[in-house]
Amino acid sequence: MSTPAAQYWIQPGEALWPRWIWLRALGLIFLSAFYSLAFQITGLIGPKGILPAGDYLTEVHRAFGIAQGLWFAPTLFWISASNGMLLGVTFLGAVASVLLAFNVAPRICIAVAAVCFLSFIAAAQDFASYQSDGMLLEAAFISLFYAPRGLRPGLGVTDPPSRLPLLLLLWEWFRIYFESGVVKLLSGDVQWRRSPRWTTTTRTGRSRPGSAGTSSSGSRTASTLSPWC
Repeated sequence: MSTPAAQYWIQPGEALWPRWIWLRALGLIFLSAFYSLAFQITGLIGPKGILPAGDYLTEVHRAFGIAQGLWFAPTLFWISASNGMLLGVTFLGAVASVLLAFNVAPRICIAVAAVCFLSFIAAAQDFASYQSDGMLLEAAFISLFYAPRGLRPGLGVTDPPSRLPLLLLLWEWFRIYFESGVVKLLSGDVQWRRSPRWTTTTRTGRSRPGSAGTSSSGSRTASTLSPWC
């Protein structure tokens, strides 16, 4: 006999469609990331980029050795940090993302996309300090246990999702919004403490008259941040 609490919780059979939609969305999110990297990665961390990954990994190796270095910077670019390797890993991640979006071997595709994205994050140095990067990797890791098994699982009726991965994904979703809000409020920036001014700035892209110290470019930045960051 089910308890009253269990009656209000999502049952495994009820999460088939939500899981299917989420995994397709995860594939598209990964694809957007790799598509963006395809045009930037060589200029960011290529041999002639702003912060070359090869030079960075050489310094990591000198400081930690190979074993600790792999733990400190888990990336495929230890094999090579050439432009070809950078673009190859990006292309592999994009292919895995497309296959995930089409529901082909979802667990394998999530693992491949996550490893490729982690390879960039671990070697990107100053270009990998965004909250969204860690959140995407966390969501991918949890989704490995949330996704159905098989090459073409469909809705995964024979492999329904367990409750723990679903709970962890909901917990991550809550943290994204809660922690982002807390950071804004604790920053001391009056833009985040005065909702009318914040609303005007984000909607118009311009600061209100008399708002000292806020340039038009700063207003556009505030508009870009919005509630999603």
